[in-house]
Amino acid sequence: MSILEIAVFLVTFAFFVLKIYELIERKIYRIIPFVGVVLIVLNLIIDGYRWQMVPIYGLSLIIATLSAISILYKPIFEFKEVKKSWEIISRISIGLMFLLTLAIPALLPVNDLPKPSGPYDVGTTSYRLVDNSREEKFTEDKNDVREFLVSVWYPADVEKEDKVKTYWDEDNIIGKSFSKNAGLGTFFFSHLSLVKTNSYIDARVSEDKESYPVIIYSHGFNGLNTDNTMLFESLASKGYIVFGINHTYESVGSLFPNGEFIPSDFEYLFESYDSNSKEELILLDAYTEAGDVDVKKDIINQLMTFDNQLTEMVSIRTADAIFLLNEMHSINSEYPIMNSKLDLSNIGMIGYSLGGATTQEVCVSDIRIKACINIDGWPYGELFNTENTINTPYLFIGSETHSDMDKMINSYVYDKLENDAYMIAIKGTEHPNFIDFPYLIKVFGYIGFWGPIDSEILHNIDNDFVLGFFNIYLKNEDVDLEKIANKYNEVTFISKHILD
Repeated sequence: MSILEIAVFLVTFAFFVLKIYELIERKIYRIIPFVGVVLIVLNLIIDGYRWQMVPIYGLSLIIATLSAISILYKPIFEFKEVKKSWEIISRISIGLMFLLTLAIPALLPVNDLPKPSGPYDVGTTSYRLVDNSREEKFTEDKNDVREFLVSVWYPADVEKEDKVKTYWDEDNIIGKSFSKNAGLGTFFFSHLSLVKTNSYIDARVSEDKESYPVIIYSHGFNGLNTDNTMLFESLASKGYIVFGINHTYESVGSLFPNGEFIPSDFEYLFESYDSNSKEELILLDAYTEAGDVDVKKDIINQLMTFDNQLTEMVSIRTADAIFLLNEMHSINSEYPIMNSKLDLSNIGMIGYSLGGATTQEVCVSDIRIKACINIDGWPYGELFNTENTINTPYLFIGSETHSDMDKMINSYVYDKLENDAYMIAIKGTEHPNFIDFPYLIKVFGYIGFWGPIDSEILHNIDNDFVLGFFNIYLKNEDVDLEKIANKYNEVTFISKHILD
């Protein structure tokens, strides 16, 4: 809370205490509520509005109104019954005030991101990439070409004047869009614009090494390229440069460096998501009735490819990643900040949910990717679900498997991996656990929106496996992932080494 927010709370609290216990003269404590109103106005002007303060604002204004009435209509408040009612209202109100002012910050706190443990400070920047060879599929204008945002996290040499980045933009453009898409007005997630990261805007890339391995990230369906900032900062602090793709129109929104904002095409996305629901139900029923493993895997293959709109979405995402790969040489030598620090001979890719499917498609189609990680994504996409296999070292990080289909899909993927392959399942997790939100907005965990695992434990597990895996295949370090698995009771681990 800011100083003015604390002052509003203390003035309101002081009024109730002084009124109930009659510690000062009436004419003095009647003035106090108007001091509170002045503080509210100053708070709104200097600090800006955030909705978590609405209850205390409302209570303060009610008190000020009642005080004004008591001053203007003093005789009314001289009646014994009115005095008694006022005291009852005061006692109830002070209790409600405490509940509201304590509960709301506790349930929706402004938690700054945990500091990464690596030796490097972290810088961040962003670029707008334009692919003139591709028509934009999400707009009706045939002259529109594909363009998308990439955000970058990297080892940095930070200077005093460098500014720390907030989790979402300070103007709350992303917060409003996210809240609106979630059906929670335009304000619910606004406090994430106050959360401080550990990344410094446009800081210089660290001169400690000649170059650093590169990792590309693809976000989940209707997500954001900042959804795993905690992981990105950890990787950057350990000597990696992470490029997060924001897939335009299919993310919550893209806020470009020049301030232009392109929101998601929310209606199209969910129309696409549900467009083949009947066919999907038929296939799911067929899977339930099937007894033969090969028949089940064939049905899974159909489930992953029958939805043309979803397949096209994955195809667009895949093309975004490949275009970014094609632009890496230009980014390395011509774009601001990077200054030839990209090690383009060691590139990995990681994706969450539909971004995991995107990662698999890129790994099938582009040999520049030396290692790939799928975080709890089903294998949608036409490339992987043909006769193609993944010949790149592969790590799957998955939620706790509950259904036969989950296990069969994992088996289906595992059979198509033709290089070193690892799969872990983490007890106590559900699909939404694998982004920053369980750390930032714990209240949703209380209502079962994600699994019960502690967010900091899961963050440590993710960090250890992601870093260990990329250290093996992008830095040629000797890391035993099974040994890492043995540190955690929550982890189930399997592996195969095709080339041994």
